[in-house]
Amino acid sequence: MSRVLLGAALLSTLVLAGCVMMVPTFGPGGAMPGMIVNDINYPSALNPSMSHEINIARSDIELKGWVESTSESMSILGVFGKGDSGYGKLLETARAQGADGIMNITIDTKVQAYVFGAYQKITTHLSGVAYKYK
Repeated sequence: MSRVLLGAALLSTLVLAGCVMMVPTFGPGGAMPGMIVNDINYPSALNPSMSHEINIARSDIELKGWVESTSESMSILGVFGKGDSGYGKLLETARAQGADGIMNITIDTKVQAYVFGAYQKITTHLSGVAYKYK
């Protein structure tokens, strides 16, 4: 009887571990992250309250071209974390081309997690059109 209870407790722990895993909020689309192994790409949404539309008919900007950046961050046991998955690397790439800013930004996020999230690696790919004020 004690083996049955121990087995039920272990199974419950494994099933419920997925419910309490710390998972970032992803944009539209994509499967639920796996509990034991996860290797999924997600499209991420920009802040819906943020205005990121720029009218191309403007005469005070010059389009500099397409810019892209890829960055990574990782976490071990949810205790140790390292990396940079922010916007700064994309802006740095645009400024290297002489741009002042970026518009039409797209974000793709690849999430890899193993052993109930004990090790997680997040790869963020950002791209957009660099522009410069005249």
